[in-house]
Amino acid sequence: MITLENKKIRIIVSPEMGMALVDFAVYNRNILNKDMQDDFLKFRKGLGPIILPHFNQDSPTTFENVDLNDEKYRMFSHIQYLRELGILHPFQHGIGRYVAWNYKVKDNAITGTISGDDKINNVSLKDLNGFDFNSKVTYKLFQNYLDIVLEISGEMPVASGIHFYYDSVDEKSMIFLNAYNNEDIISMISLNENHNNVLKPIAGEYGFFHCLLQTSRYNLVTKFMVEGKSSKAFESLIVFSNTDKRFVCIEPISYQIGTKNTKLRHCGEIQLIPNI
Repeated sequence: MITLENKKIRIIVSPEMGMALVDFAVYNRNILNKDMQDDFLKFRKGLGPIILPHFNQDSPTTFENVDLNDEKYRMFSHIQYLRELGILHPFQHGIGRYVAWNYKVKDNAITGTISGDDKINNVSLKDLNGFDFNSKVTYKLFQNYLDIVLEISGEMPVASGIHFYYDSVDEKSMIFLNAYNNEDIISMISLNENHNNVLKPIAGEYGFFHCLLQTSRYNLVTKFMVEGKSSKAFESLIVFSNTDKRFVCIEPISYQIGTKNTKLRHCGEIQLIPNI
């Protein structure tokens, strides 16, 4: 695990566990929901996994066309947990979150890479994932924010994003944004109930979208480009929350969910700006 920190922000990234963000704190106050650590270790649902090289279960590899008794699948313990949850894909949200990455650390940044040619026990990732791809993820820590750059290309349409489980603290927490929810424009989401919303973010100044998570313990702004070159824009935002487990996920996704993904390449940047 690699720690990057300054006077305000501390992050810990785990290249061994999918280049996930496993700790994120501002002035030593945790932003990730640490109660989700066991779920993260079991099947990457918790803490800070990434989405790559596809979103959700949009891949040719499903439980219907793989032999789970095959040794190449038996080495992934998370698969049985996903199947018990009713997931149809052995590598939900892409194989990137389930494998170790090659990485380099320089100054205040860590960069990880994987490709379809990388192998685990002599099995290529493109064989496991269902198609070939190349990817790079960079976490760079600045004085007041964390910058994340996701780069992905593939022989089939690819997708990227983040799936971080923030601590929603309590039911008084709110999200402020400007986005389409189907045909309606919404400006606020209350976290006093569960959500699984697929939204279309509306561009503000210079084509960027800002989303504010406001809690009694910390605030977090998520900023990313939604207007401009398709290869750089994030076209969807997922808000996924659970009041009992006290988490909320604010997930920029590189293509418009509900439409056919045609992007063979994407390079998107996300800024996470925390404060007390």
